[in-house]
Amino acid sequence: MKEAPHFEEGDIVHLRSGGPAMIVRRGDMGMYECDWFHKGIAYRTVFRGTMLRKHRGLIRPIIEWTVGISIGIFLQQCVWGHK
Repeated sequence: MKEAPHFEEGDIVHLRSGGPAMIVRRGDMGMYECDWFHKGIAYRTVFRGTMLRKHRGLIRPIIEWTVGISIGIFLQQCVWGHK
């Protein structure tokens, strides 16, 4: 039987079926919590490791992540009043 993939915190991944670049926040027992942004909205979901694949490029996901983080920080500080 094929061993389930292992990802580390900070790895950039995609769903095997496609979709945006996501950052692995943490993993436990083959399940991985991932963050990603779509149209400036932050999302967080847990996926099975078998549903994910490691990203093979670098530039686009980092740009997506940086823009998403910037928007997320802006929203937290200005809209919700969190620091």
